[in-house]
Amino acid sequence: MYFEKSKGFPKDFLWGSGYAGHQVEGDNYNNQWATIVEQMFPEKSGKACNSWELYETDIALIQELEHQAFRTSVEWCRIEPEPGVFNPEAADHYIRFYSMLKERGIKTFCTLVHFTHPLWFEKLGHFTKMENWKYFEEYLHYIIPKLAVLAFRRSSEVTSSSGFLKIFAAVAA
Repeated sequence: MYFEKSKGFPKDFLWGSGYAGHQVEGDNYNNQWATIVEQMFPEKSGKACNSWELYETDIALIQELEHQAFRTSVEWCRIEPEPGVFNPEAADHYIRFYSMLKERGIKTFCTLVHFTHPLWFEKLGHFTKMENWKYFEEYLHYIIPKLAVLAFRRSSEVTSSSGFLKIFAAVAA
């Protein structure tokens, strides 16, 4: 064990870790932050930690540390690389990742936007223009039902909810 959990923490305290997809997944060039970093630093992030491919190793390390919780993000630019064009393979990747965490008894916390958004959204003026919020809502309508199924006992609990905001609130709770 890397630390003594019993010193001063409640029994139900969740020990955990986390990271942001952009920082560790690698080969993530289709967001505004990648462009900013490219302009500021001569080194390219390239594969970074290559967590996109090595996520099973990450999960093994989480278990080795005896963490009960993990927080990471879903990269919107991977899910929707172009306006209205969704990538089911990227969504499936995140679902596999979160499913593996759940199967191992690790509580998951999902950040749907962690400072990054697609480059096309940046070029439209991103969140600074009210008319652009519809794009964010479309992304949420696509990805939340896919991830929410992992949070409920039955998929019918997701589909039977009356409205998108109820689903979002249930996932966020």
